[in-house]
Amino acid sequence: MMQNTLRLLCRPSVTIIASRTARSLPAFTQKRFYSDGPIMDKLDKDPQATKITKGMMADEDLKVFKDASIQSILDSKQKIPITTVKKDETVYNAIKKMNSAKVGALAILNDNGEPIGMFSERDYLNKVILRGYSSKEIKVEDVMTTSVTTVQPTASAGECMDMMTQGRFRHIPVVDGNKKMIGIVSIGDLVKCVLDQQKETISFLQEYIGRTY
Repeated sequence: MMQNTLRLLCRPSVTIIASRTARSLPAFTQKRFYSDGPIMDKLDKDPQATKITKGMMADEDLKVFKDASIQSILDSKQKIPITTVKKDETVYNAIKKMNSAKVGALAILNDNGEPIGMFSERDYLNKVILRGYSSKEIKVEDVMTTSVTTVQPTASAGECMDMMTQGRFRHIPVVDGNKKMIGIVSIGDLVKCVLDQQKETISFLQEYIGRTY
């Protein structure tokens, strides 16, 4: 159920464009408006369709249909400090940090600032509590998830959400070109981003249809 919901949210919001607007376009352009794929990518490959569609909208209007980047999400979280934990710290200290920062996962970095592991609430439950270990004795490196998936800031919110859905994890480190971590994005950040985009797109379409007809 959760996976289907996330995939529904990931669908490009441009697909909800008003039917009467689409009907006013040539047949080859209508097909692109009604398809379920990335609309703008398809239009870019069709010069004639691009010309007609862009003639209907101002350049600034087209920005509404672009998927948000991970960088834009990080920018909105600038005031939130990045909380990490060292691999030789105890799980107890990691839990205290998570509680203080009100986050569900922490990244473990090497000396170069590269993520080498993630410690989450799920790790604590499955690898500490259920195995009867003491959080004050066991180290983070003994229970952290070492197969870390990372993403670059140029990736889109939709791409990142697909990665999380397929990998069944809820936090992903963001790295720069040198593989140094510059932030963490959670599934909550992505859902909020997609919902905000949908609200903006609906508002734009209502205004656009009103002023066009």
